[in-house]
Amino acid sequence: MRKVLEAIALAALLAMFAMLAVYSDMVPNRIPIHWDAAGAPDRWGSKETLWIFPMVGAAVYLGLSIAGFVRRKTEIVSQLMSAVKVVTMISFAVMNRQKLDAAMGHNPGFGGMLAIVMIVLMGVGLVYMRRGQRQQES
Repeated sequence: MRKVLEAIALAALLAMFAMLAVYSDMVPNRIPIHWDAAGAPDRWGSKETLWIFPMVGAAVYLGLSIAGFVRRKTEIVSQLMSAVKVVTMISFAVMNRQKLDAAMGHNPGFGGMLAIVMIVLMGVGLVYMRRGQRQQES
C-alpha cells in the first residue's frame, strides 16, 4: 500500500512541473497571484510566480520523505506519512492547475479548496490513528 501511495504522490508532484512546462508559453507576463474574498484578483505578479507551488511542493515532498525514513517507525506511521504526502501533493497540483487557469484568463474556482484539503487531511489522520489503536490493542 505504501508503494502505491508513494507513486501517486510522486506523480502529482511531477504533474505540477509538467503542467507549467506545457502551458508556460501560453501564460501572459502579468498574472493574478492573489484574490479577495469575493474572488476578484487583488494582487498581480510575473508569470514566474507560477513556479512557486511546484517548488514548495518539491520541498514538502522531500521533507515528508525524509521524515518517513526516521528510525524506529512503525509500518502504520510510514503509511500515514505516505498518505499525508499524497493528499498534500494532489492539493498542490490542483491549486497549481487552478492558478494556471486563472493566469490564462479562466475562472480560478478556488472556492472551498482549503476546506476540502483540511477535511481530507483530518480524515486521513483519524483513519491512521484508529489503525494504530487497533494495532496496540492486539
